[in-house]
Amino acid sequence: MSIDVGGTGREPLIELRSLEHAYLRGTPLETPALRGITLRVLRGEALGIIGRSGSGKSTTVQHMNGLLRPIARGQALVYGQDMADPGLDIRTIRQKVGLVFQHPEDQLFERLVGDDVAFGPLRMGLTLDEARDRVRWAMDAVGLDLAAFKDRFTFSLSGGEMRKVAIAGVLALKPEVLVLDESTSGLDPRGRRELLALMRRWKEREGLTIVFVSCNMEDIAALVDRVCVLDQGRSVLEGQVREVFSRPAELQQYGLNAPQITEILVELKERGLDVDPRCSNVAEAEEQVWKTLST
Repeated sequence: MSIDVGGTGREPLIELRSLEHAYLRGTPLETPALRGITLRVLRGEALGIIGRSGSGKSTTVQHMNGLLRPIARGQALVYGQDMADPGLDIRTIRQKVGLVFQHPEDQLFERLVGDDVAFGPLRMGLTLDEARDRVRWAMDAVGLDLAAFKDRFTFSLSGGEMRKVAIAGVLALKPEVLVLDESTSGLDPRGRRELLALMRRWKEREGLTIVFVSCNMEDIAALVDRVCVLDQGRSVLEGQVREVFSRPAELQQYGLNAPQITEILVELKERGLDVDPRCSNVAEAEEQVWKTLST
């Protein structure tokens, strides 16, 4: 059943309810990773998940497509299906919810780029012609020329190219939700800008729902609608990106900083300028400052 969340009119595609998880559970080395995470991913939105290292970000998103299954307390519901159900059709879930790992080399295993992108569609049972169409579409979606890249060896690619091929391999499954775990990490500024622009385009033109994990607050501010802050395996702060980033003191309690532009606006506000510190977009901030100075 579709549930209206917060008056948005959009149903949650993914719900984590008081979810707990521990690694090496039941052994002397048991390590708690999630301590009651609760969050929702709404259709058509871009949700950012942030937190310092070890806060549970990767463990959280790995429950979204069944790489990890609930084994302790709490629930993970994906498209209304309980991920702990032993009879769950996990292949269908993974076609709907695609996950891109932080390190693309962990996700590339075919020798040639075209074969790697085609692997998923062929495993779905598509014909060779259908798989070729998916490969062409997916590589175009990430900005890679099919003719130039399909016969390249995956090990010969740059870090940014590997990242794009890994994403293309997931997009070729035509997921409705794309989960990206630190996918801009390690890229140079140009590579980050290109990937963020692509993600915005997928969301706006394709209606893709995006879950974006990152430690880079500028990247988060440039892409997402809502933010969920994790700390020590708990969801401690959640809201619209403008609202969350306008609380820098609270973010610092969890080892995080607001985007630099937000910190500048907060300081200008404290010095008496009539600016809105909730702004986290450079162009919008520049417009505010010029407007204030010209009045």
